Amino acid sequence: MGYGNPFNSETRMGLSLDPLRHVLSLPQVASAGRRWEYCGGATLVLAEMLERVGAAPLQVLAQDWLMKPLGIERFEWRTGITGKALAFSGLRMAPRDLATIGRLLLTQGRHGAQQVLPAEWVRESTSRRHVAWDGFGYGAQWWQGPFEVGRGSGVPWTSGWGNGGQRVFVLPTLDVVMVVTAGRYNQPNNGRPSNALVRRAIEILKTG
Repeated sequence: MGYGNPFNSETRMGLSLDPLRHVLSLPQVASAGRRWEYCGGATLVLAEMLERVGAAPLQVLAQDWLMKPLGIERFEWRTGITGKALAFSGLRMAPRDLATIGRLLLTQGRHGAQQVLPAEWVRESTSRRHVAWDGFGYGAQWWQGPFEVGRGSGVPWTSGWGNGGQRVFVLPTLDVVMVVTAGRYNQPNNGRPSNALVRRAIEILKTG
């Protein structure tokens, strides 16, 4: 069910006057750790926890904890009808800045001389925890998988995915970060063209 459908669970969450209550009131369909499904509501719950620990709105925490140390001066985080940032969608930034964030995964959280993210957190959050769609893996908000190139071993990657085909791919064995921006919002399989583009770029890098 696409995001444009008013019965989509994430769309209903975004339109709720109390999104957190909406998420926490959803029925439990399996015991914890037994079944995996992508859930924007889980991201919303994480954001609520961050805001309570940091005692500030999500946009402010992002600015202070991440954007400012990385030298990112312009970004926008859309808000819902309650005025709170839509933690599960709506972060807008320049591709080069998104690549800077992706680069943190290659450097174990370092930017220049500054340790912006704890190295252990980077390792833990990018470790595969679940088997997801199409055989891909999922960690703590990051997707993982290999792209098979020729007859050699697969090229591993970690990626952040957004609606419409927005992608940041981190390729540790190639020391490369790739960013794709697209506008196929709310369309079925909207990210497959972006994934195919990155796969082709990897083939070119590997074969010359």
